[in-house]
Amino acid sequence: MRFCSTTVTGMWTRSTCTRWCGAERAQGVFVLEAPLGSFRTRGQRVGVLWDGTLDEKVAADVNGALELTNERSLRQDITFGFRQLIDIGERALSPGINDPTTASQSIDELHRILREVVQRRPPSPYLTAADKIVRVVAPPLSVTDLVRFAVEELAHYGADSLQIPVRLQAMIADLESCALPQYRDAIARIGRELVPPLPGS
Repeated sequence: MRFCSTTVTGMWTRSTCTRWCGAERAQGVFVLEAPLGSFRTRGQRVGVLWDGTLDEKVAADVNGALELTNERSLRQDITFGFRQLIDIGERALSPGINDPTTASQSIDELHRILREVVQRRPPSPYLTAADKIVRVVAPPLSVTDLVRFAVEELAHYGADSLQIPVRLQAMIADLESCALPQYRDAIARIGRELVPPLPGS
């Protein structure tokens, strides 16, 4: 087992699959530990190479496959888009602005995206190289973690609003009804844990 670290500092915004040849050259399997959108400082670990040789060329290939920039990007980082919508909703719910209608519109956009997500199976975490052998393991973003991410902060800051709990409950109910069976229990649990019940419910 060999640890691989970044050579630059920044936000991980994109992964270039064609640059993963380093794992093939090393004759090992590279397991990513950092998710897209995460901040990495120079020298910080991003993954582990199993059963292979980590020399300077392989390390350079791995770093070349991970694009770190000063700012996050929507190109591959879906959580950045969610972060922007959540931030809009949170700012709208702040005491200085107090605009729950704008926050509700943010929830509607999150609902629209999540409805597509919960009806899809997660992509395979295994990437093969030209030799048709698995060389990279990149765990995909959890669908239920994405639902929790979309709900948690807006439920907290909108708990005292008349609109927000209603909107969030409607979203959770719809997602639960249309989601693949493997997601339904977790989505229902997120709703029970995070969204305050309506009066009389």
